[in-house]
Amino acid sequence: MKLDLSFWTNASSKRKRIYSIIIIFILAFIVTVIGSYIPISHQDAQTISNSLNATLNTHKSFGSRTEYIFFNNFSICLVMFVPLIGPIIGFIILGNTGVALGAMAEQQLSTMR
Repeated sequence: MKLDLSFWTNASSKRKRIYSIIIIFILAFIVTVIGSYIPISHQDAQTISNSLNATLNTHKSFGSRTEYIFFNNFSICLVMFVPLIGPIIGFIILGNTGVALGAMAEQQLSTMR
């Protein structure tokens, strides 16, 4: 089976950048969704949810929630610029973000029952 890459070889550099952005976005989304489907125990989900809520409430009370989120994301972005290992670390972080989102969703579902 031969893979036809003519769409890439015939594309302009601008179009290749657009393709690259779309491919990386799709991969990042898939990794995050996979992370959210990783099964965790109810107790672990509650621990993650309580930890996230405590952090957000602490920064909200100090009026620094926006700055905290910005600098947290900024530091993650800086780490992702490290050649070779940066994107790997970035995908690990996206997987962990998915796990945290899954834990928050599980916690919300358990409170609705």
